[in-house]
Amino acid sequence: MFAMSLPGIHARGLDKLIEQLSTKKDYHSTVNVTVQQPMGDDVVYDVEVRSSAAVDRLSPCDYLIDWTLPAASGASSGFTSYSDGNMFRHVDNRLQEYHFGWDSIPFVINGGRSGVQRNAQFTNLLPQFIAEQLKEIATQPGWTYRFTPDTVSGGVESMVLTGRYTVNGFIGKNVLYVFDRETAMPRLVEFENNPTTLSEQVLVMKYDTAGDEPMVLLTEQALASRYPDVFDNYRESNFTIENMRGKYLPAFSVPTSTGQRYQRQKGDEFRCPTLIAVLDQAIATNPETVRAIRDGVAMLPGAADVIYAFVSSDVDAAENAVPDLQAGEHLLVSARGLARDCGVTSFPTLIFAGTDGKVKDVVIGFNKEMSTIVIEKIALAQ
Repeated sequence: MFAMSLPGIHARGLDKLIEQLSTKKDYHSTVNVTVQQPMGDDVVYDVEVRSSAAVDRLSPCDYLIDWTLPAASGASSGFTSYSDGNMFRHVDNRLQEYHFGWDSIPFVINGGRSGVQRNAQFTNLLPQFIAEQLKEIATQPGWTYRFTPDTVSGGVESMVLTGRYTVNGFIGKNVLYVFDRETAMPRLVEFENNPTTLSEQVLVMKYDTAGDEPMVLLTEQALASRYPDVFDNYRESNFTIENMRGKYLPAFSVPTSTGQRYQRQKGDEFRCPTLIAVLDQAIATNPETVRAIRDGVAMLPGAADVIYAFVSSDVDAAENAVPDLQAGEHLLVSARGLARDCGVTSFPTLIFAGTDGKVKDVVIGFNKEMSTIVIEKIALAQ
């Protein structure tokens, strides 16, 4: 992209565009977002965005963002909403919520410019946030740009801005913005991050025709009515391991006791039925739990793998609890994130997964009949 600063009439035209974007009310559009990387397949999101300019020092607008990521194993989806110091974010079967009145810290990092409400996925698609991006390009050191207020792009009368950010002689980012000349709303945005390097990444954001559909209510009650399953089952305040039955295990990357990593993506299959035992080194029944699991697996007619996942980082304690790893066994440490993402709050918790990667059943706590339970549950996970 070619980029340079142009003062005078073009700068005044850019100021007017920024004002139109920042003051936009009742914005609604669908956006196709493609993430292109030098190695690997493109990742394509379908995103629906709604926003309305707001007098709010924490965010330039209220917004609701719904997204879907199609995949062979089944589409992933989520949403983020923000309004008046209240943010809800649903991703990977978790509903996180932030309320300024409860805890202001997540909202005010770096004076509010780096808070959760500003860094949520896809907020850079919103006109009001784009206005802030354009202000930065026009005023901050390192940026050069060219703004063309009257041109044709894709057969449509448009306004186009190209920009380049340079640090110490190296190009850090190239940008392209295409706006509808009549409405001033975005039609196409492209970011080229770290061009010509191994970490190069290109984001292409294509907008459908934007409308002026009235902004939806973003109160907690309205959102709960809009997403009843999410609020009933995945809210952090009532999210537990019991809700995982029938769901895919979340993606995780956890260190093994040998310093490697055990990694899997959501929807990945297992080679055979797999038991994930989530353990805490402080629990006295760990040796009995491990013996019961091994006794049960030994009596199975078919193969089964076992993952022992300790939430602590103490490798010695984990190896003492699970001595002499056997075929099909894996020993993980520092698995607190896995426990959190599965809603595990008690130990031990046994998660029985089928070869399809879905949770078939869950057993919480130590039981003297655990070896028999292991046999029954793994048989059902076949």
